[in-house]
Amino acid sequence: TMELTIKVSDQDCKLSLFIQNTHQRSKKNDDTLGIGLKNLKDRFDILYNKPIELEQFETAQHYTVELTIPESSEN
Repeated sequence: TMELTIKVSDQDCKLSLFIQNTHQRSKKNDDTLGIGLKNLKDRFDILYNKPIELEQFETAQHYTVELTIPESSEN
């Protein structure tokens, strides 16, 4: 059974997303892992015209991504 946790918060003029799911490690080619996340970060950087923070963590049981988007200066 896979568990998925998503948390969203808005504080200090930043939108933070926490996404975590359970997984089993596979023997896939590690060179291709994370390409989608890099593309996501690049698109957000362009959209917001400023860099976002994207961190990823992996353990034997969980894969976690934390994404922090600064508040847009345009209102």
